[in-house]
Amino acid sequence: MSDGVSMTFFSGLQYNGLLDKVRAFPKPFIGEFKRGEIKPLTCYEIDAIVNVKLSEDGSNNRTSENEVAMNWSRFLERVQGMLIFK
Repeated sequence: MSDGVSMTFFSGLQYNGLLDKVRAFPKPFIGEFKRGEIKPLTCYEIDAIVNVKLSEDGSNNRTSENEVAMNWSRFLERVQGMLIFK
């Protein structure tokens, strides 16, 4: 995987707070990221882990947040099935 995709992946994990959760509580994620038994996560599995908290409907931030959430979903669909860790 190219460095650009890796950086985008980690940036996405950082932005959504998932990277901090993986670092703080590695055991639940060990099966997903462990060497030797690599099974790529589906976009649906990652989406189930990430809990998006949006501002109130109609607020100034909501439009931007919806766009970020949509881009996150598109990114997950694009990288689905790719091996992130080798």
